[in-house]
Amino acid sequence: MSFHLKVVAIDRLLFEGDIDKMQVTTTDGQLTILPNHIPLVSVLKIAPLIIEHEGEKKYLAISGGYMSIQRHETLIVADIAEWAHEIDRDRVEEAEQRARHAIEHPLEYVDPAVAEKELQKAINRLHVFDLYHKKA
Repeated sequence: MSFHLKVVAIDRLLFEGDIDKMQVTTTDGQLTILPNHIPLVSVLKIAPLIIEHEGEKKYLAISGGYMSIQRHETLIVADIAEWAHEIDRDRVEEAEQRARHAIEHPLEYVDPAVAEKELQKAINRLHVFDLYHKKA
């Protein structure tokens, strides 16, 4: 048994199709969504989205958004989302270092909350990259 999933970001449609299950992290915690899940609307955290269909896993780095589970479709609207295979590890490591530096050496023009969020996004992207390359 499967269910229909649609994942969109501001700039593109990332995925649309039937899946067997998915793992997602909301503000209420990590959830595994299976067919016939109860209706739900939830805010997404910066975390991986793992989509599974017929034994194959797909990995997305999600940087916030929301999820709506309805009877015939699950919809994820992400603030920013990136497939694991699109992630440039070197660029993400540089972004992580910049964010860590901004947190450790605060400047008047850098909001610490923004630097912390950028660090969370970089760590999430590295984690998704590693999940994808570990299974390959």
